[in-house]
Amino acid sequence: MDSPTTTSGAGKFVLVVEDEPVMNELVAEVLRFKGFEARGVLTGEDALAACEERLPDAVLLDLMLPGISGYEVCHQLKCSRRTNLVPVLMLTALDRRDDQVRGIRVGADAYLTKPFEPEELARAIMVTIEKVGQARAEGLQGHLELSFQSDLSYLAEVNELLLGLYSRSPLGEEEIQQIRYCLLELGRNAVEWGNRNDPDLLIHLDYTLTEDGLTVRIRDEGQGFNPADVPHAAHGDDALAHTFVREKLGLRDGGFGILLSRKFMDEVTYNPLGNEVTARKKFKKQA
Repeated sequence: MDSPTTTSGAGKFVLVVEDEPVMNELVAEVLRFKGFEARGVLTGEDALAACEERLPDAVLLDLMLPGISGYEVCHQLKCSRRTNLVPVLMLTALDRRDDQVRGIRVGADAYLTKPFEPEELARAIMVTIEKVGQARAEGLQGHLELSFQSDLSYLAEVNELLLGLYSRSPLGEEEIQQIRYCLLELGRNAVEWGNRNDPDLLIHLDYTLTEDGLTVRIRDEGQGFNPADVPHAAHGDDALAHTFVREKLGLRDGGFGILLSRKFMDEVTYNPLGNEVTARKKFKKQA
């Protein structure tokens, strides 16, 4: 983890969402000792209400909550333009890779496991606040090329891209979430169908964000396929119809990313081999 400018909270307001009262107060006290302003709430519903009352500098979010889960809280925060750029750090006893992937898929900016050291917690919060703050101030304009060995890294980078879209593009919330679904599915297709989950093969992502639009190119190192002949689990009238059903049942039919991209992006093209897709979204001119 990169070193922050300072591990002192310097008055940053952190919302602590933890359903165990003793742990909630303990974490809040640790943060206050480190210079943060901390407020604790016990449920996901209270967390969402607290963010409406006052926008925090960061949310420290437990996953196992009564009522709506920490995953749903994070999802709602990241789907709202008002709260999308609030850093969310998931704090939980769960350390399985699947839990981390799920957390990043709903937009988490960082993932911490219990138990933790006070210095580690303060550093993680400041790193995340500074990282998201820099993205918010600068956006992600220009050209960037990245390569990943895991879908976890790919999902995190998609969330970074969304920060730039929210802060610098004229796209609405629904359009941005549609792009997110497209990129996540295309990336998973590249990992699962292109590279066949081979950890030695890379996923290559590059994107260009300009005043005119967004161009994203995703390439795997697999043998390629025919994008015109792939089964999928949805239909053209409603490309999102089976998203949650498929995930619940563990279905991973191919072609879902293609279907989403063709519905929500302005242009989708493949290279002759079929292992590289380029998706473009044009921005409407501001009146």
